[in-house]
Amino acid sequence: MKMNKPNKPFALAIAFAVLFCTLVVDSADARSGKPPINRTGAPGHSTCASCHTSAGTGNVSLDFSGFGEYEPSQIYSMIVTVADLGKFRFGFSMVARDADNNTADVGSWSAGSADTQVHGTAGSHASHKNAPFVADAHTFTVNWTAPATGVGDVTFYVAAVGANGNGSNGTGDVTYTKTLTVTELVAMNVAPVVAVVDGTLHATTGFEIPIGGVSISDDDAGGGDLTVILSVNRGFLNVSASVPGGIASGDITGNGSARVTMEGALAELNATFGDAAGIRYHSDPNFVGTDTLNISANDNGNTGPGGAQTGEAGMLIMVNPPPSLSNLRFLGNGDFALTLTGVPGLTYTVERSEDMDVWVPHEQVILVGATAEIVDSGVSGFSSRFYRALKSQP
Repeated sequence: MKMNKPNKPFALAIAFAVLFCTLVVDSADARSGKPPINRTGAPGHSTCASCHTSAGTGNVSLDFSGFGEYEPSQIYSMIVTVADLGKFRFGFSMVARDADNNTADVGSWSAGSADTQVHGTAGSHASHKNAPFVADAHTFTVNWTAPATGVGDVTFYVAAVGANGNGSNGTGDVTYTKTLTVTELVAMNVAPVVAVVDGTLHATTGFEIPIGGVSISDDDAGGGDLTVILSVNRGFLNVSASVPGGIASGDITGNGSARVTMEGALAELNATFGDAAGIRYHSDPNFVGTDTLNISANDNGNTGPGGAQTGEAGMLIMVNPPPSLSNLRFLGNGDFALTLTGVPGLTYTVERSEDMDVWVPHEQVILVGATAEIVDSGVSGFSSRFYRALKSQP
């Protein structure tokens, strides 16, 4: 009786099929721990659909803690949520790309939760780690550090899987993809701030006074020059070019006129403003009344988009008539008396002299009313006595 030979090719085919299934299961288990690289759906990448091909009704969503904008070198959280009813295991893989050069990875990743990790060439990928068993949905958190130098728009590419957890690739598992583009937050150019003292500055007709209490700040001016214009209506201004660290004469235009322009860095401008004799005002001859010092600071576009920005401020200057001395009289006991006339509330200094060359302070008076009596005791024995009154500087 002739015996049939065993069907060895069939037996080998059965054995190969078992081995293949084992490899598939092993591969699925391995990828639950860490997904393969270059499966994010980014340009040049495939997706997880090469293994997980079934169609589904779930989704993957991305939430960026920067609300659609990023600043260079700042750290942001990216929330990845994979949702698919009836699925029991979830994973993802994601990269960040320069939107202008969509094959260039930008920024760096770090894990934000225990079920996430960083892998791929130079840590270019953020992904799940040991994909959790959980029903219907899962949320992962990773951290993205923006590049130190802004690159404009950045696009995040993510591919995610909702799996049935049976340990077999492609059987009831679904791949979902998503992109999110965020823009670089570019700070707009901020206008300079001109600060002046409160209140009215008092001047006297025919006398020069310093302009104090002015300063300029500009958070984004950097080392750039600002243009500052000073102007008055009923007088003229003098800017000192000899203040240490201040504005040089070549950077002052219109000095000694009603409109003076200065060009310089913040430190130079503030050095001039801060000097006791840096900026001085002189009223027009015989003018009495109110003048206004207008200050305009233009940053010339330093720095940031939006063009040149200007900050402005003003100071009121009350130009008072000069004080006067009158009604000089002898009191009969070796004393002289005279009347000081000026502006109530202002402070005046009365000086005396024997020869009108050397003057010494005699009395400082804050006028309560329009006049005050000044007494000079012990004038006996002097051949002459002269008096003058000056408004005291604040």
